[in-house]
Amino acid sequence: MMMSPAGKQTQLHHVRPSLADEAFDLAVVAMLAHRKVGGEHLARALEADPKMIPALVLRGFGLRKLGRKDQFGAIEELLRGMPSTEDPRERTIVEALSAWVVDDGPKAAELLDAQLMRAPRDLLLMKLSHGVRFMLGDSRGMLESVERVVEAHDETDVGYGFLLGCYSFALEETGSLDAAERAGRRAVELEPLDVWAAHSVAHVMFMQKRHEEGAAWLRAYSPRLEGCTNLAGHVDWHEALCLYELDRREEALDLFDRRVAGYLDGDYRDLSNAVSLLFRLARAGVDVGDRWQRYADFALQRQGDHGSAFADVHYALALCGAGRPAEAARFVASMTSCAHFHESGFDATVTREVGAPLAGAVVDLYTNRSGAAFETFSALSDQVQRIGGSHAQRALIGWMKSAAEQTLAADPPPATKQNA
Repeated sequence: MMMSPAGKQTQLHHVRPSLADEAFDLAVVAMLAHRKVGGEHLARALEADPKMIPALVLRGFGLRKLGRKDQFGAIEELLRGMPSTEDPRERTIVEALSAWVVDDGPKAAELLDAQLMRAPRDLLLMKLSHGVRFMLGDSRGMLESVERVVEAHDETDVGYGFLLGCYSFALEETGSLDAAERAGRRAVELEPLDVWAAHSVAHVMFMQKRHEEGAAWLRAYSPRLEGCTNLAGHVDWHEALCLYELDRREEALDLFDRRVAGYLDGDYRDLSNAVSLLFRLARAGVDVGDRWQRYADFALQRQGDHGSAFADVHYALALCGAGRPAEAARFVASMTSCAHFHESGFDATVTREVGAPLAGAVVDLYTNRSGAAFETFSALSDQVQRIGGSHAQRALIGWMKSAAEQTLAADPPPATKQNA
């Protein structure tokens, strides 16, 4: 139980007056704020109560969000050791985690949202649903989920700023940019450490090509990133993108070295930030040296895993950017084989229908098959959202499509030359 500034009580979870509950409340707040200290609070909660279901589930969701199948065993072990419960909320979150670990993300999100409708003031459910739908590429569902609960809160409620930050991001991803910016700015006013909201405002500015404002906004916010999770590296990536778009590319590379490249600890999102920026810089003629290699090495560690199509496309790019297209081709073959073996799951289907072809097009781009790359990127342009991520992240696919098109224009195939 926590108190808002106005004295209202807001439940972050069911009330159990214990040390475990106090630590878990702090873990949830840290999750909402994307603070590294959340792991410590969660460990304290489980030390006080090793069978605390919400804490066990939160740990499982954290592992599942890594998009790595090699973590599924640990999640399944958590689920096997989960105590039985008749509490509807606890049963729902356990069932949602169980669904997601067997590659049924849509069911996981539906379960969370159904319970959220019954308990619209439950910020844990809200944030879990938001995260799952984001990884599913379901921006419309993300918006509908948070819209249902915004009206159940007001600005005096503890955590309202974090709710508003998620609302802002969902609005931005569904195209309501002005409303998203208003919500995001207000969220940051209410919760100055709401990095998700600050990052949502940066998304709006990127989409509206307000790159000078975006760089200034992020530069002013950067002191608040102290103590943030690796989301801080993603926010810095946004600032580097603004600098790139302003033709301040050496500054973008410097920012990459100082504040983006430092993150690479088993999380595909760190790699995706890095390689998408390196691709842009290299295409613009910036000498990025051997910066690709560590990401290529990381990518090879994930061959045969293939828990995220979004991640895999970036892994293929890392290998190609490092001048290792043969290894990238083998990586794509591994994606295809894995996706066909597990045909029914959501992620497997997305990998088979979208992820593997996109990763193959990346290899084509780097192996003098620009025509094939352009055709694939064009054919899948209206399917790219299915791999997850944001508009700003998926813009990389458009960049690679343009690179293929430019190569074709500079050096058209022989038949085209002859016809000309």
